[in-house]
Amino acid sequence: MIFRKTLKIRLSTVVISSALCIFSVMSTAKTKNFNAYPGTYSAKFVSVNKANSIYLMVAVWDGFPKKIRVTIPGVRVPVIHSKSKSCEIELANKAVLYAKEFFATVQSIKVSDIQMERTDMIDGVASISTELGSLSSKLIQNGFARSSSIADSVPWC
Repeated sequence: MIFRKTLKIRLSTVVISSALCIFSVMSTAKTKNFNAYPGTYSAKFVSVNKANSIYLMVAVWDGFPKKIRVTIPGVRVPVIHSKSKSCEIELANKAVLYAKEFFATVQSIKVSDIQMERTDMIDGVASISTELGSLSSKLIQNGFARSSSIADSVPWC
């Protein structure tokens, strides 16, 4: 009798633990970004990943900057992959060079409302603005980017 009670308790513990693990995995898989750092923060340029993906040191806490790979929302740039046309590769390389030159000329960089999946991650989505204007508008004005509302099937060149 005692053996059956112990077995039932252990089995129910295993079932509950398994259910919690499954729920945890399911909720993690569906995680979306949230406004991890609301407001506007000063930043320093580190490097360019892609023309719309910039590494910045962002002053999210006084005296403790955080390195974040900031992706600009609503903007697409040409991507280099095995099926890229040579003109797309050239445009992507020019876009990266333009972004580097853009940040070399600015004095002040601001990042607003940084969206992240979790605050311990490096990837964020945010607008980047400077005294010369926003990077996204400059990329679009110079033909290095376009709105993300334009279909991927539309060729770059």
